[in-house]
This record gives sequence, structure tokens and C-alpha cells, in this order.
Amino acid sequence: IRSKSIGIFWTWGGALIATVRLEIGEEVSNSLDDLHLQRFITSNSSNLPKTVAQIRKWFVWWTALLPEEEDRGVTPCNILQFDVKNTDCILEYMKHSFMGVDREGHPIYWEKQGECSANFSKVKKQMSVDAMVNLHIRQERLLDLCCAHQTERLGKHVGKHIKIADMKGMSMVPDKNELDYIQRMIETDEDYFPDVMHRLIFINAPWYFPTLFNVMKVFMSEKVTSKITVHSTDFLPKLLEFMDSDQIPVCFGGTHEG
Repeated sequence: IRSKSIGIFWTWGGALIATVRLEIGEEVSNSLDDLHLQRFITSNSSNLPKTVAQIRKWFVWWTALLPEEEDRGVTPCNILQFDVKNTDCILEYMKHSFMGVDREGHPIYWEKQGECSANFSKVKKQMSVDAMVNLHIRQERLLDLCCAHQTERLGKHVGKHIKIADMKGMSMVPDKNELDYIQRMIETDEDYFPDVMHRLIFINAPWYFPTLFNVMKVFMSEKVTSKITVHSTDFLPKLLEFMDSDQIPVCFGGTHEG
């Protein structure tokens, strides 16, 4: 997870970073550069004991074998070295794309989450919740790479991304396994990928979406919920406030045909 950043140094937080490194020990410290370590500090409001505890928890997870991947030796650390499983199911029911950037350079991840919800009974026959969470971890790691690419391209640090979730077709009564999946995704992001989300935008949200969203918010910190906006079919003007039309797929009203 050590990024080849361009020599950016967090002057204002340098002393705290050094203290955290002493507390977590050399092995854990060597797994995090200053920019990634700063994420944990920020997410814990510079509280030293909480920051150290979360980083130690992260390191155990980072190096542990993932469920259903023990035979291949897959961990969060090395997951991108392995091929994706369940590609047919993912391509049919879990459509997503890493495409475009906003005007500040944040990479954008698009996901048709409503379609996945509508077809969840089919998805769960092909993928367990563990497998779905593993896919989510892979996607988060890829977003880290997108941010690193933007950092190199723009000559400034880009450490956060934007997620846009299309809720069109969402099931009115979510499957129990779907709720478990959503909860575990949120917990994974909160525990192991802190302070990486710039915005989360739900679009095409049906009238009953607030019910599910209220369930989701139980597992989210206030810092995360403050970055979320929900829109029905009137979302395009909001997107155009911070990204150009050629960064938005045609299916969502933009001009990008990729």
C-alpha cells in the first residue's frame, strides 16, 4: 500500500505521524506510508489510542486470508494479483465501472446497485456474501490505484474517490442476505478504508429508498453520512456541478460512450 507519492509531507501532522509509528511498531509501520497513515488519524479525529487500535486491527485484516480464498492464499494485501471469480454473475447482475474524474481530479466509480438488488435472489445462488465482500475489497484496492494514477498525472495528492450508485430497480423489500452484504461493505470501508470517500451519491432513488438508507446509516459514522446525497431522477444537474458531461456515461445523461 506504499504509494509513490510526489514528496508531499503533512507538515502539520508530522509529529503525530511519528508518534503513531512508534506506537504501532516497525512491521505495521512499514506497511503504511504517511498519506495512508494520515487517513486513520483523520478518521479518528487525531485521537492517538483510537488511531493506534484501528491501525493494528487493519494490519491483522490486511495480512489475513480472505474467506473462500484460503486455497489461493488471497489476502487484502495481495488480492489484485489474483483473477476475479464469478465473472459471469458480476457482469450480468453487478454492473460497475471505474470511469471519469471530477473537476478536482477525484476518480469516479459507477455502480448499478438497484439492478443487483432486484436480482439478488439470483446473485446469492452464485456468490456467497463473503465472495461479494471480497469483490468489494478488490474494488476499493482498484480505487486506491486510480487515486495513485491521478496523483501522478496531476502532480498533486489525490487520495479520495467518488461513488455513484444507481438505485433504479431496487427491490422494495431487500433480501436478508443483501442487508448483511450492505452492512459488511459499510463496516469494511469504515474499519479498513477510512477517509477515502469524497462523495457518495445515490441516483434514481425510488420513493421507498429512505427506509433502506435509514438502516444503512446505523452502521455509518457521521463523517461518512455527511458526504452522502440522495437524488431521484433529477440527479444530472447535481453531477454537472462538479464534473463535466464527458465524464458521465451516456446512460446517465452524459456524453461518455465508453
